[in-house]
Amino acid sequence: MKMRAPLLSPSGSLKNTLNGPDKHGDMRWQTIEELPENTIPYVRQAINALLAGELYSEYGW
Repeated sequence: MKMRAPLLSPSGSLKNTLNGPDKHGDMRWQTIEELPENTIPYVRQAINALLAGELYSEYGW
């Protein structure tokens, strides 16, 4: 199975190489402290736990 992922263009911007570019709203570099409002809740929780130094966390339990 081949995996496709965003690639960096020579200018350093993201280039969409995924199938189905209509499945996301935007691709951009974002600081970890300023995640977009529509970040998936369990992803946001995991990132916040890592930033707080937690090595293990659970979501929704």
